[in-house]
This record gives sequence, structure tokens and C-alpha cells, in this order.
Amino acid sequence: MAVPSRDEEQARLGRLFNILMLISLLIVTALAAIFLVLGELDLIDLRVSTVAAAFPFIFMPFSIFCLAAARRGHVRPVIHLYVWMNLLAISVAVWLFDGLYSPGWVLYSWTISIAGILLAPAYALWLTVGVLVYYGLLMLLAHWGLYEAPFSFGAGRQLIHMPFVLLMLASTVGLLTYLSMRSLRQALDNLRAENTERRRAQKALRESEARFRNLVESTSDFIWEIDANGVYTYVSPQVEQLLGYTAEEVTGKTPFDLMPPEEATRIAAWYAQISAQRQPIVALENVNRHKNGQRVILETAGVPFFGAGDEFLGYRGIDRDITGRKRAEAEIGKLNEELLRNEKLATLGQVAGVIGNELRNPLGVISNALYLLKTVMTDPDETVKEYLGIIGDEVNASNHIVSDLLDAVRTKPPSLLPVAPAKLVAESLEKCALPNNVTLRQAVSESLPLLMIDPLQMQQVFVNLIDNALEAMPNGGELRIDGETTDHVVRLRVSDQGTGISAENMANLFKPLFTTKARGLGLGLLVVKNLTENNGGRVEVDSAPGKGTTFTLVLPLVARAGGE
Repeated sequence: MAVPSRDEEQARLGRLFNILMLISLLIVTALAAIFLVLGELDLIDLRVSTVAAAFPFIFMPFSIFCLAAARRGHVRPVIHLYVWMNLLAISVAVWLFDGLYSPGWVLYSWTISIAGILLAPAYALWLTVGVLVYYGLLMLLAHWGLYEAPFSFGAGRQLIHMPFVLLMLASTVGLLTYLSMRSLRQALDNLRAENTERRRAQKALRESEARFRNLVESTSDFIWEIDANGVYTYVSPQVEQLLGYTAEEVTGKTPFDLMPPEEATRIAAWYAQISAQRQPIVALENVNRHKNGQRVILETAGVPFFGAGDEFLGYRGIDRDITGRKRAEAEIGKLNEELLRNEKLATLGQVAGVIGNELRNPLGVISNALYLLKTVMTDPDETVKEYLGIIGDEVNASNHIVSDLLDAVRTKPPSLLPVAPAKLVAESLEKCALPNNVTLRQAVSESLPLLMIDPLQMQQVFVNLIDNALEAMPNGGELRIDGETTDHVVRLRVSDQGTGISAENMANLFKPLFTTKARGLGLGLLVVKNLTENNGGRVEVDSAPGKGTTFTLVLPLVARAGGE
């Protein structure tokens, strides 16, 4: 309930005082009339009735003055003045007229009632005590013979008592009844207003709850609340669309219960840190398990909320399914990589055209000159032989680089022929020089079915893979080549015992110009991939640092190729 302001209280007190003053004027007028009538009827002494009637008439101007002063805003001081002047006038009247037996004692009840209503109940109590003390004082003075009333109503005293009692009783009871009913009516009005306001507030609350419920249930996001222990206390129905669980199934669980074990461990450690610092959750990406077992990526945002005394109660927030977005981002990343790869290949194509024209001819001249020198010099010394060998190796290496470059950017359509896998491997090995510290284990069976491939292109693939394997084992090791038939394809594997490939390098393995070698253009594996795919196959890689590497060529059979 609203507390009235000081101005409102002053206005209410002023209105009540005006009413009481009007009643007081009526009482004063009635008393004067009673005295005059009784005097005219010779029921009391005319001189006494005239003096008694003069008292109310004398007091009327003062009452009017108090009424006017109260209207100017001096309500409380005027009430104090009126009460004390009234008490003084009644006390003088009691002293003058019949003393202990004076009808004026009844008038005290009206003044005490005004003081109690307008000032304070304690005020009325102290005035009552004062009146009783005054009565006791007059009694003692009369008993000791020190006091006798100057005027007496004589036998007419009884006639005055009854009108006084009835007048005061009617005025007091009427006033109290009026005030009680007025207070009751105000209380009922206030109660009615409060009920109306409460109904309006309840209606607004229901409408707000309905709007919030509609908003929560219509959004595609999952809205939640967890307590200080991380347990769901509220879950919106959209959780079923995102994760397949009903709200009832999720309530009482923790977010970590819906995540794969490794993700739950990571997020739980992160949550413990931010919840201890009462920090908000901002765009947290986390992996969850759908009820059907699928992985769902959610983006989580939330804020801590607190109770009385800043007691931490938990978090409220929202989860959004970003699985599609992450998949699209991955696709865009692949497309960007492919675009970059194509741009590199386009550049390489331009370079390859220049190199093919500008380097092949000089290399051919050098190769022919080298052959001529070997023919002419029938018995060269060891130094000359060594240098001629170096020149030959470098020419072959240069031709190999030029061939890789051209094959990487200008893959020709394959001339498909039936080829035995064992023959393909054997002819490829003839083109490679194995160091003495490398042991070859060739386990490609003669019984493997024929492949439908371009033998020259696939020989280039095997030569590149074997060269890479040999370079990966500078300290020697075992080179293993084997094969098998599975699911209508032949799987040919080239394995080494080299240093292996790191996970970081695995992601860039077939990118143009990527190499970890001191010498090389990073085109060998790109040629392997392009030529293998050009022949309808694919390349698989299995490697770990320190455990060697295995390249697997998955190639189509003759029957499958013919069927296609």
C-alpha cells in the first residue's frame, strides 16, 4: 500500500478539522440556545442562564478564527491552539458553574475526542489524566472549604445535565461513526483498487509469461538454465529438435552428460574456470551427441545469475546448432584450397611451357654429347669416369624434374591397357637404383588379376613412390612392395621404414610445391595423385613419425573397367 505524502496528510487533516469545527459551532450554538430557553422558562435563574449563554457566544469568534487559519495551511498548530483554548474555556466554565456538579464536565469528552482523532491517541490519554487531576483538585478544595462555585444552576441542573449528555453523546457517537464508516469506505476503496491493480498485474504477468513462452517455444534455438552445480533446471522444448531428447529427459542432467567423453572433459575443465570467476559464456563451440548417435556442434552463450546477497545461482543461456555452418565453412575451406591449388597449377602450367621448350633441348644436347664422349673415350681414367657419371646423373635428375613438372600440370588422357600388377612393379623397379643399405621385399603375386591402366603413367607413379621411400631411409632399411585383391580392386602398397610424416605435413602432402626436402619442387606426390586418379584409382597414405610410411594405390580391374 502506498504511503501518503506530507502534503496529502496535511490536506486530509485539514478536511477533518473543518468538519469537527463545524460540529463544534453547532454544539456551541445548541448550548447557548439551551441556556437561553431554560432561563426564559424560569427553570434556572435568568442571570445565571445569561452568563452561561455568553460563554458559547464568546467562544464562537475563536472557533471561526481557527477555521480560517486552518484553511491557510496552519492545520496542526491551529489544532493544538483550539484544543488548549477549549480545555481552558471548559475548565473556567466548570469552575464558575456548580464546580464538581457542573454539566460542563461532559464537554471534556468532545475536546478529548478531537485531540485523540486529530493529534494522537496518547494526546487524548494525557488530557484525560489532566481532567481527572483537575476534578480531584476541586474535590479537595471543596472538602477543605477553600472552594465554592460562584454560580449555580440550582434545581435546573438536572434539566441541563440531560441535554448536555445527549448532545455530547450524539456528537461523539456520530463523529466516531462517521469516521469509522469513512475509514471503512476508504479501506474498501483501497482494497478494491488493490484488487483491481493486482488483477491487472496478474493479467500482465500472464500475458508476459505467454509472450515469453511463445518466444522460447517458437525460436529454433535451445534455451536453458543450470544451477550452481551445472545441472539443468530448465530446458526449452527445442532441445528435442537439436539433440533428440525431450526436455524432461534433459532436466536433471548436466551439459557434459550430452557430450562425447573427450569433449566433456575439455568443456568441464573450461566451465570450472569461468564459473569460478562468474564470467559470461561467449560463443563457445562444443560437440554434443544426438540421441541417434550423430555428432552435433552447438554454439553456447550464457550469463551468470544471482540471488539475494549476490549468491551465485547458476547460468542462463542459449544453444544454437551450427553443425551446418561448420560443415559449410569446411566446404568453403576445401573450395578455397582447391582454388589456390588451381591457381598454382595454372602458374605452373605457364612455367612448364617455358621449361619444356627452353630446358629439354639443352638437356638433350648435353645427353647426346655425354654419349659421344663415352663412345670416343674408350679408356678414360677414374676421375673422368666419375665426372661423366655425375654429369649423367644430373641430366637424368633434371629430366626427371621437367617430366614431373609437365605431368603435374598437363596430365594426358591415359591409354588404358590390361597390365599385370607384378609386371608393372618389376618394370618400375628396373628404373630405380636401390642403395646397398636398402633391402627390397617384393611380395606382389603373379596371380593378381589384370589392371586396366596406362602402364607408362603408372610406372611413373611407382618410380616416384619408390624414390620417395628411398629418400626417407638415408640410413637404410627395408622397402616393401605388396598387393592384394579386395572389393573388385587391386591394392598395391609401397612401404618404407623411414622417418614417417607428421600430422601437419599429412594435410599438405598433395599440395603443389609443398616439400620438406632440401632439393625438390614438391611435385612428385602431386604427380602420383593426378596420374593415379587419371587412371581411375586413388591414393591412400598411412604414416606416423618414426614408424615409416605406406602409400596404397587402389586401382581398377579389367572386368570392372569394362563393366563401367
